[in-house]
Amino acid sequence: MLMEIKTNIGTFGNFKDIEIYMRQERHSEINIYAIRAFMAEWEHLTGIYSYNEIKQVSDTKGVLEK
Repeated sequence: MLMEIKTNIGTFGNFKDIEIYMRQERHSEINIYAIRAFMAEWEHLTGIYSYNEIKQVSDTKGVLEK
């Protein structure tokens, strides 16, 4: 899936990359500004998320791919 996630700490290709970066850099929260997948923009998913919330999304295999 082609995805772009813009945040306050950078732009990522998926939630697993965000989780890894947050763990390595010891970020507890992230502000997601924009999520684009297949040229669609999901503004209703923008906001501030904790590390645990990002980890939960990245551990849920295939949820966003359906």
